[in-house]
Amino acid sequence: MTGGKLNGGIMAWNSTIDIGGGTIECSKSLSSGYYDKCLRLYVTNDVATCTITGGTFIDTYGKQVISSEGNGELNIQGGTFRSTSTLDTNNLITVEGTDCNISGGNFRNDRLYHAAVAVKGNSALHISNGSFLGTGKAIAIESASSVNITGGIFTSNCGIWIRNDSTTSPITISLSLIHISEPTRH
Repeated sequence: MTGGKLNGGIMAWNSTIDIGGGTIECSKSLSSGYYDKCLRLYVTNDVATCTITGGTFIDTYGKQVISSEGNGELNIQGGTFRSTSTLDTNNLITVEGTDCNISGGNFRNDRLYHAAVAVKGNSALHISNGSFLGTGKAIAIESASSVNITGGIFTSNCGIWIRNDSTTSPITISLSLIHISEPTRH
């Protein structure tokens, strides 16, 4: 997908998908289940990848913008990911069992008890750049096989949240390249 607007979701099952532009909007009118996310990646083998270099992913009803499950790879190099809904029901992006590499993009999360990006299961999360804004968590490490954060701008009230029993593997956060600031209060 390189342009246009889709009011609905994309379901990619064991597929390779590239998104370089356009708008994908999830709204209340979507049915529950597979298509209640802007993009759902479901992988049962190691060949599936999703690369996002641009585009806008908007949730209007408290749903997930991206859900990635299985042994695939999610590469986010750019794009805007946000919700216009403050329903505190889901993370914006959840990866479970997936290798997730974020090297760019703007992530806006105003869901206080959920995250812009949540990592679960046997996942690997690598963040080298990107802007994480909002009143909710920027990153939630609920469980993971490895986490490596070496860059990015985190201006979220809750920042990087690590569940204390989330992983037995090392979590690497290099603060020298990360900008963490508190949002402006009015």
